[in-house]
Amino acid sequence: MPVMVPHDPKYMRTMGSAILGFYDILMMNMHYMCTASGGPDVSETTSARTSGPTSRPTSRLTTPTTSPKSSCKDRNVCTKLVEKWNFCRDAKYDNELRKFLCPKSCGFCP
Repeated sequence: MPVMVPHDPKYMRTMGSAILGFYDILMMNMHYMCTASGGPDVSETTSARTSGPTSRPTSRLTTPTTSPKSSCKDRNVCTKLVEKWNFCRDAKYDNELRKFLCPKSCGFCP
């Protein structure tokens, strides 16, 4: 049984990937409000590839470092985050995540 099912069944074959990407995890964390350290603590989850439980780190979401020349360019997802989720001002998002996704919009550029 699939974990995620689209509203329109004709998209079932085109949806999904064998692994979760960074933005997949970010969007799920945002949807369930788990992006800050105060989110729910889940120590085990069931993997889509195996039938048994697998450990999941319970620490906060970590972001890759940015290079100096790309540090003042917003990611594609930034506009939606700023408009819909008040990303730059909401205390549940940490500055490290803001600097990675929306440095220009959140005022981190010199």
